[in-house]
Amino acid sequence: MLLRLQTYNYSVNYNPGKLMFVPDILSRAYIKDDRDNISDDIECFINMVIKSMPVSDKKMEEIRDETEKDDKLSIVRKYIREGWPENKYDVPNKINEYWNCKDELTEYKGIVLKGEKIVIPTSLRDEMMKRLHESHLGIEKNKKLATDFKYWPGINGQIDDTISNCGICLENRYSKQKEPMIPSEIPEIPWHTVGTDLFHWNGSDYLIVVDYYSRYFEIAKLENITEKYVNIAKSLLDKAIADEKDPYIALLDYRNTPINDVSSPAQLLMNRRLRGKLPATQKQLTQKTCKKQQKFSKGQTVRYQDNNRWKPAVITDQHDQPRSYTIQTPYGNTYRRNTKHIMKTNENFENVSLDDEIQYELPNEDTVIEKEKSDNSEQPYTTRSGITIRPPIIYKDYVN
Repeated sequence: MLLRLQTYNYSVNYNPGKLMFVPDILSRAYIKDDRDNISDDIECFINMVIKSMPVSDKKMEEIRDETEKDDKLSIVRKYIREGWPENKYDVPNKINEYWNCKDELTEYKGIVLKGEKIVIPTSLRDEMMKRLHESHLGIEKNKKLATDFKYWPGINGQIDDTISNCGICLENRYSKQKEPMIPSEIPEIPWHTVGTDLFHWNGSDYLIVVDYYSRYFEIAKLENITEKYVNIAKSLLDKAIADEKDPYIALLDYRNTPINDVSSPAQLLMNRRLRGKLPATQKQLTQKTCKKQQKFSKGQTVRYQDNNRWKPAVITDQHDQPRSYTIQTPYGNTYRRNTKHIMKTNENFENVSLDDEIQYELPNEDTVIEKEKSDNSEQPYTTRSGITIRPPIIYKDYVN
């Protein structure tokens, strides 16, 4: 703007407001607002919020009656009408939970509101929680559903506790993440321990033999120690064929490539480098789809996975095998399970409900460690297909 005005000669004059007639009239002739408060606007807003809530008139009347009986909300309503104390310590301890949201609390016809949400009385909270979780949605979905129109202090924590102790939700939870692979022990000398594997590539079968000490491997129309080296060999062959090069040159370059910045497979195996071309860099692969599982203690209440369902049990002992525990079911059966198939739970073992169905057991020597002997004189019944039918142990005192 200044550059454009440089071609002109101009002067700036000041005119008082009294000489600028149109703006002066508009600034002095404004309409005064005689209203002293905005209570009417607030009442209209609250009416709109109440009418838009998905709550029937009968349930709204019940909330109003229970709010009237609630000791805490009675004090809150009093403070809403008369004003809150300036100091938090002047508020009774039992309503300290409302202090942080006191500016959002209002009252309408005996019902306490927090913004656009109804504050549920203590006597109706369990019922509201059951209705909230009757579809057995997840924690986050329940929290989003609850924050639409209802509120009470600690509602998010109560949702967490309810879903964490729901038997149906625990039984149908997703499988746990797999744990990281247990690394193999490195032998002291080359070719002390080797691994072999077979794979199919480009219409041919290959064998691979890998030395555990040096990670040096040989391929003869076959391949690998672990799946990792199968993938390495396939990649080398694919690239060599695509470039119309000798695949054994690619293998030579791999053997001369240092592993983890220490030494190459050829140096670890033969204490010398092989004559070859320039080595290629090896991209390290990091497994990200695994998670180290937690440890369990004897007597801890858990759930174990059986046919995609999580069933209750108790840890009885830690097995000699790594990541294995011995568990006992409410029926008295004892199994060995990996930590991947065991989930920690806060349930009380004595309160876990048992099915009234007859227990059907298929013989499985790998998983079933031991079964308690029945005190009944009757022998187990075996069906034609080989299924052994035993009455549950919990009914042993009632079965003749």
